[in-house]
Amino acid sequence: MASGGEAVKTPGQEQARGTEASDAAARIPPGEEWKPFTDADVERVIAEEKNVSSEDGWRRMNRSEFTEVWRKSEAEKPVHLIRGSLNFPGIPPKAVVEMINDLEVRKNWDTLFSEIDVIEKHPTYRVVYWRSRMPLAIADRDLVQYIGHRYDESTNTTYLLYRNAVHPDVPEKRGLVRAETIFSAVIIRPDAQDVNSTRMSIFFQHDFKGWIPHLLVNAFAARAPGQWRDTLHNYYVNVYSKQVARQREKATGHEKEEAEPEGVGQEEGTDQQEEGTDRQEEGTDQQEEGTDRQEEGTDQ
Repeated sequence: MASGGEAVKTPGQEQARGTEASDAAARIPPGEEWKPFTDADVERVIAEEKNVSSEDGWRRMNRSEFTEVWRKSEAEKPVHLIRGSLNFPGIPPKAVVEMINDLEVRKNWDTLFSEIDVIEKHPTYRVVYWRSRMPLAIADRDLVQYIGHRYDESTNTTYLLYRNAVHPDVPEKRGLVRAETIFSAVIIRPDAQDVNSTRMSIFFQHDFKGWIPHLLVNAFAARAPGQWRDTLHNYYVNVYSKQVARQREKATGHEKEEAEPEGVGQEEGTDQQEEGTDRQEEGTDQQEEGTDRQEEGTDQ
């Protein structure tokens, strides 16, 4: 039993959860790499973002100046699908993508996770291990995910896709409960009114397993987008933007240092040119003096 009275899955149960991915990999023709994400995954995310109404099963949970949260119940799914619409005035999309997708940067601000480790890197996706902090008396959760990245240049939109994964290098651990990703994605694009501001749609549906009541899980999930948005925003204002500013100042100073020798060389060339002119004038004076002496000798 794990701490908090929650059971740890056996290796056999863990292996069974990876059957779907293994079967999919087995169907890939020889010489081709298995990919956990397809165009259909992106199309589903776009559809979920577009169809936000009560007719589509969505119910609005809360709304603030920069955040709007919706939930949707799905048949045979233990927890709600959560959608957050987040606004980041004055924060460019490129910065938001880096703060979320660059996991070394994310470790600096996403306090929900005590561990974030990249297990594998592939051209189109990564395998990542996460350990999530839980409240007192509840065992911490961990999960393994495939993370994919898609970019639509025509709309300047970034899609981050997440899918549950099983990996032999990160088996389930005693004292932790292995959570499962049912559906998760992030859409990042410029604000329609300001290209230097960002609009984000975030979707997540995680089964935390164990003995936590689903009612409590759903309540926690509904608060998560707003808290996540505020934490990311504060990190940008207090840390990230200042680091970028220092890097720009350093780069600008370096450019000035490289340009300075050229200016010095021009000044030296000007000095040499003036010195040559002085010598030429001196030679002219000497020539005139010799002419005067010659004329004086003629007169004598």
